[in-house]
Amino acid sequence: MKLNVQTCKDWDLIVALCHWGYKPFLTAKQKNDAYKKVWAKSDGYGEEGYIPSQGYDWSGIRDSSEEATVKMADAARIYLLNQGIEELEYEKESFNKFVTLEVDK
Repeated sequence: MKLNVQTCKDWDLIVALCHWGYKPFLTAKQKNDAYKKVWAKSDGYGEEGYIPSQGYDWSGIRDSSEEATVKMADAARIYLLNQGIEELEYEKESFNKFVTLEVDK
């Protein structure tokens, strides 16, 4: 499956890139770097970019404000486009029933 990085919905891009139930076809370094860029804009723990003691956690992204969601998607887009990635290819894990992208419905 593919998402157009520039035109897809903000939340779809964040989920396809960062949620454990989706596997983007990126190198390990690209995945790690992209996740850090997104995380830096999350505010699900009450302050932007806060990393709790357990480390990076999906709930910090999931529980972020709408404003932070826009910032996270913008950070993801900038990073991916700078990597020359205009379409994000990803695979949805068959066991993933908790999060569904609009494009997968």
